[in-house]
Formats: sequence, structure tokens, C-alpha cells
Amino acid sequence: MDCIRLAYCAAAIGLTFPSIAAGQTSNAVSTGNDFLARCEKSTDAYCPGIVTGWAQGLAAGSFAMQFIAGQPVKRVLFCVPEGVTIGQMLDVYVEWLHAHPADRHMEASTLFYVATRDAFPCPKK
Repeated sequence: MDCIRLAYCAAAIGLTFPSIAAGQTSNAVSTGNDFLARCEKSTDAYCPGIVTGWAQGLAAGSFAMQFIAGQPVKRVLFCVPEGVTIGQMLDVYVEWLHAHPADRHMEASTLFYVATRDAFPCPKK
């Protein structure tokens, strides 16, 4: 069982630090400023791909960390309604970055989490 938890932990760490996991390249998106410069007016698949990876990585990382901690796997970080497209999530993130210029120097995937959580909060129980 410890080997399985260690594997999940390693995967979660890789998802938490996408710039390390993917390796820095000239197209790397490290900060909110980088994302905005690269993706605000982009029409290629790179930016929707980044958003897809972050959304899936955050969900998988959340579940993995709960599993590693021996907790029931039930807590989600945000609740995106059915039918929301990756394009909409990209728009939400770009709009959030424009609304929070003082934070754009921070890590892009962390800011994506905050923007997504703010836009798609889970219902209160």
C-alpha cells in the first residue's frame, strides 16, 4: 500500500509543479503575466491545452492527496457545471487575470485554480 501512495504522491507533485514536470521552454507559461501574453489573443491549441491540463491536474491531484492522507476521496476544489467548455474556462481565466493585475506575477497554475474556484464554487452543504 505504501508504494501505491508514494506513486500517487509523486504524480500529485508532478501535477502541482507543471513548469518543472514539463520542463521550461521558450513557450513556457510560468506566471499569470506569461499566460496573458501568450494566450490572450492566441487561436492555436496550446492555451486550451494548458487549461485542460491544469483543470484535470487539479482534480486528480486533489483526489490523490486525499487518498495519500487516508481520507475518503470526496472533496473537490471547484464545481464546473456540465456544458462549460474549455474555451469558456480560458475566457474566465483571462478575465480573472485582467481583474487582478496585482497577482499576475504569481504562478500561472495557482492563479488558474483561484480563478476557477471563484467562478465555479461548489454549493455549500
